[in-house]
This record gives sequence, structure tokens and C-alpha cells, in this order.
Amino acid sequence: MGCFPLARLAAGAALVLSCLTVAPSAAWADEASAETLFQEGLAAMKRNDYAVACEAFAQSNKADPSPGTQINLAVCYEKQKKWASAWTWYRSAVGLAQQRNQGEREKLAQEAAARLKPQLSYIIVSVKEPLTDLVVRRDGAEVTIALGGKEVPLPVDPGEHSIEVSARGKKPWSTTIQVADNAATDRVEVPKLEDAPVEDKQVTPGDGTTYQPPVVVTSDGSAQRTVGIVVAGAGVLAGLAGAGVFILAKSEESERDKQRSAANALVDPNTNQPTDVGRYDALNRSADSHGKAAKNNQLIAAILGGGAVVLVGVGAVLYFTAPRGEKSSAGNGSKPMLLPLVSPGFAGLGLGGTF
Repeated sequence: MGCFPLARLAAGAALVLSCLTVAPSAAWADEASAETLFQEGLAAMKRNDYAVACEAFAQSNKADPSPGTQINLAVCYEKQKKWASAWTWYRSAVGLAQQRNQGEREKLAQEAAARLKPQLSYIIVSVKEPLTDLVVRRDGAEVTIALGGKEVPLPVDPGEHSIEVSARGKKPWSTTIQVADNAATDRVEVPKLEDAPVEDKQVTPGDGTTYQPPVVVTSDGSAQRTVGIVVAGAGVLAGLAGAGVFILAKSEESERDKQRSAANALVDPNTNQPTDVGRYDALNRSADSHGKAAKNNQLIAAILGGGAVVLVGVGAVLYFTAPRGEKSSAGNGSKPMLLPLVSPGFAGLGLGGTF
């Protein structure tokens, strides 16, 4: 009895130990990956390969965010004159450094962000017909273009940018804009969206899922008829099994009657007592046993027979209610087929069709 508490204690200790070892292992793996990527970024910066450096710093920050990595990522973007991206990462480094009480890095990132802010270019997306379900994407990423009815200037890097606008039941609209490196604000005017064709419209239920009209698939009914034949065939088999069990029941009844007759033959007509009590009792017990077996078989036969009738009926309904395709090109008749046949004294298959 004393072993069970010790076993539970050992299991609990093992669980705690596994939690203490697995979680730090995952963290160390992320830190190691982040450090490796960080060094790759520094190496790329030294050889002025800023595209590779930015990618390395971005992946390092994803594995293990840190103010230093974000500052280096901002510097990398700044080297490519992507002022908005650089400013964004400097601002992110400011917030992360504040959280970690890294005053020097906070000050460095704050000063760099302030230095870049006057160089930023902006895009204002103005929509003539504000819609409740309007979605605006800049370079594939969804953006907010207005807050409280006031337009929001979006800081962007110099170069080409795509603007895509969509709404339920409307044709999508898109354009491209070339942003110059001159710290200006460009305005994109979105016209009133055209209605989408009726076939393109989709209904969105309250749960946010998209509903599409059901597709109507026509059928010649061959599959349903096949199922009907299979179900009816199962009914025929059940009927045959029931008939076999019924024959067994009759055999048991016959054996019962034989045993009963043999027992009665042992009774002395004068004394009305069996001449061999042991054999008399044994024959009667055997007769009772055969009688019970006969009743059980009769019950099983009745169940199988009833099931056979139901299955054949369901199969017939499936077969005769199936849609009909075009008639065979061989003539006006239909192809011959096997049909289940069941009657009180017979069960089998018959050949049907029009000839």
C-alpha cells in the first residue's frame, strides 16, 4: 500500500522536471537561432548586401525580439533609403527598450526616429463611398485609412506601391502609385465601386462565413437503382436465411414429437406409470429441449422473414422512384435486369425489363 504514494510522487517529480527542462530547451533553441541569424545580418551589412541583411535581422527578431536587433533592422532599411520601414522599426525598438529598461538603446532609437520623421512620405487613401465592409490593402497588407471619420496618412517607402479596394457585392478596384523621395503626401482617390455581376455576388451570413448557392447536380438515377437492387438482394438473402431457419424449426419439432412418443411408449397402460423412470425422464427432457429449440428457430425465422419483406420493399421503392435517363438507343425498351422476387413460399431473383 505504501508504494503507491511514492510512485505518484515520483511521477509528479518527473513531470515537473520535464517541464523545467523542455521549456528552456525550446527557448535556448530560439535564442541560438536568433543569434546565428543576427551574425549573418552583421556579415551581410559589412559587405553592403542590405537586402540579405534585412532578411536575416527580420528572421532573428522573429525568433527572439530584441531592441538591438530591431535597431539594426532599421539601420539596414535606412541604408536602402526605405525611410518609412526604418522609422517603423526605430519606433518599435523604442517601445521594446522601454519595457526592458534599456535606456541607452531607447535614446538611440528615439533620436534616429526623430531624425527620419521629416523625410517620410505618406499616402492618403480617400474613398468617395465609404462602405461598412470596405477592405483596403496596400501592397497586399490590409490597412486602416480612417479613424473617427478622419483620414489617416500612411507612411510609405519611396517607390511603387499597389492599392487594392474591395467590398461585398462590388467589383474590386486597384491602382499603383509611384512615391517619390521628397517627403510629400500623395492622395489616392478611390471612385465609387461598381456593382458586381449577379453571378459573382455572395451572401455573407451573420457568422462571417461566405455562402455560395448550392450546385444542382443532375443524375440519371443509376446509382439509386443500384442501391435499390443491393438492398432488395439483401432482403432476398434474409428471406432465404429465414426459410432455412424455419426448416430447422420443423426438424426440431419432429424430433420433439419422436422423443415424446418414445417416452409415452414406456408408460404401462395398466398402472399408468413408466416402466423405466430414468429413461422416461431423459426422453421427456430431450423432448422439452427440442421443443424450446423449435420455438427459438420459429422466432428467428419470423424476424428474418419480416426483415426480408422490409428490405425488399425499401429496395423496390429506391429502384422504382429513381430518376430515369434517356431510353436505350437499341430500341424503345429498357435493358433487362435482375429483380428480387419474394412470395410466402418462394424467394429468388427474376429477369425484368421490356422486350
